[in-house]
Amino acid sequence: ALDELGPAARPMAGGTDLLLAMRDKGLALEALVDISALPELQGIEVLRDGSLSIGAGVTLRQIEMSPVVKRGWPILAEAVAGIGSMQVRNRGTIGGNLCNASPAADSAPSLIVLNASAEIASTSGSRLVPFDSFFAGPGKTVLVRGELLKRIIVPPMKRGMSAAFVAWGPRNAMDIDVASAAVSLGLSDGLTCTEARVALGAVAAIPIRAPLAETFLVGKLGD
Repeated sequence: ALDELGPAARPMAGGTDLLLAMRDKGLALEALVDISALPELQGIEVLRDGSLSIGAGVTLRQIEMSPVVKRGWPILAEAVAGIGSMQVRNRGTIGGNLCNASPAADSAPSLIVLNASAEIASTSGSRLVPFDSFFAGPGKTVLVRGELLKRIIVPPMKRGMSAAFVAWGPRNAMDIDVASAAVSLGLSDGLTCTEARVALGAVAAIPIRAPLAETFLVGKLGD
């Protein structure tokens, strides 16, 4: 349907961003394609290789409360817990939060430092795109006509790896972040940094890596 209708149509699951854009920001569409009931876009599971698979139609609240996510990838549960209100998280989906492509999207920096990828599907097949290459500008992603974000794939965290997310804004909820940061560190013997990934949100046109900070951290001793 998306392939046939072209740019005059958008997919809709939760609609928490899309309907506001249509009502308040002048987004003019001829059709909405309801994807909320597609079973292929649902589910949180650990794959055979230990990676985490999250369907694009999974709600933010499901991720926030998932024992699987909390146990293996707690930074992601912490990050989505700060998005909007509980009502928004009960309806909004992880796919919508990412495809809306706000530079301040709380889910993006965490997925970037977790080295996660987007599985993108179309009538011609599927492809994987790392999230540090997924965003093309404010409100823009690498998705092209007829493509749909199907699921998010997050590699298992290596032994000795830890990650954290922090965001700052005028209020703790129902507000857009002024700045956010996600950091993933690998520590040998709990002291020396052997690997670092740092991502920042709301400070540029897209969520960005901070390579100079990553290089600076490697080899340093931590307390």
